[in-house]
Order: sequence, then C-alpha cells, then structure tokens
Amino acid sequence: MGERASISTRRAYPRTDVRIPIRLQSADDDATVSGITVNLSRSGTLARLESPVVIGGRYLIQFLRPESFNAPGSTVCVECGAAQAPQVVPEQTLWGQVLRQGAGASVYAAAFEFESLLEVLDEEAA
Repeated sequence: MGERASISTRRAYPRTDVRIPIRLQSADDDATVSGITVNLSRSGTLARLESPVVIGGRYLIQFLRPESFNAPGSTVCVECGAAQAPQVVPEQTLWGQVLRQGAGASVYAAAFEFESLLEVLDEEAA
C-alpha cells in the first residue's frame, strides 16, 4: 500500500453514515477486534472498536450481517436502537491499513484505508 489517498481521491468516493458490525484480524498475528462502522466509502471506513489497533497495521476487515438486517421494512441500529432503513451488508472481505486512531471514554476509533475498492455499497444509503 502506498501513500495516503489524496483529497481528490477521497472525495471521489463520498462517505456514507452507516452502522455495520465488523471483525478485524491482524495480518501480524491471530488477534481479532470487533467494532462497528461509523461511516463507509468505497476506499475506506471510520469505525468504533472494542480495543486499540496499531497505526499503520494491516487488518483483514469482515463485514458482519446481524439478523435484524434480514428483516423486511426498517431495521434497528445495533448501536443506539433507533429504526433505520434496510441496508445491504457488503459480502466482500478487504485488507485495510490503519491511518489514524483515537480514544474516548471506553471506546476506540480508527480510520482504515482499503487496499482495494469496496465493490458494493448500498445505493439507498449512499
């Protein structure tokens, strides 16, 4: 993976506010971290995580499908309990690199840049 994407490249793939559970697996060991996306684009994601990750670290990112996402009509946000429109969960698993991270009260956040573009992003959510 090269240098960080330029502003024009990042803006070519707008972010969508969407909450999808994720699981990360480190390329360096068998450690896994769970989290939930805050926003998502074809080139990366910002996510809340249960534990810190290594800046510059490479992680395999898997998008998880909660049972509530399969129900017709609205679904319930796994984070806040609010009703939201049905979502398509990407079935693609991607490698991503941690660009930056931050920490708050018992929560960690990290920005990931994907090594390849996300193929499917729900058009209704975009």
